[in-house]
Amino acid sequence: MPAKTATEAHRPSEALPQPNQELQEEIERLEDDNEYLKHEIEEMRAEMDEMRDTFYEEDACQLQDMRRELERANKNCRILQYRLRKAERKRMRYAETGEFDGELLRSLEQDLKVAKDVSVRLHNEAGRYAWG
Repeated sequence: MPAKTATEAHRPSEALPQPNQELQEEIERLEDDNEYLKHEIEEMRAEMDEMRDTFYEEDACQLQDMRRELERANKNCRILQYRLRKAERKRMRYAETGEFDGELLRSLEQDLKVAKDVSVRLHNEAGRYAWG
């Protein structure tokens, strides 16, 4: 086999023996696959960022809704507490003077019981929203 000249030793990949040519083609295919996968990863990251942003927006909306519900519950609680105190004062006034109508007293006691029950329930709900 004759010795290669300097020009022959530096020929392009066409002069490579068959196994080297196959390796070069495999390397190029793997590089193409790698670029494709990098692109896919970037697209997935963008989708994840978008999903996270959407989740945070929904979470923020839910938090605002819960705060509004809490404010309504607190307002209802204050109203019921006012009515409760008013009913207690009426009951005490009638009990002190001895002038009371039995039906009115029963009605006031029932209103008092309902107001207390609702007040406790709203207070508990408000506590759950505030801490949960």
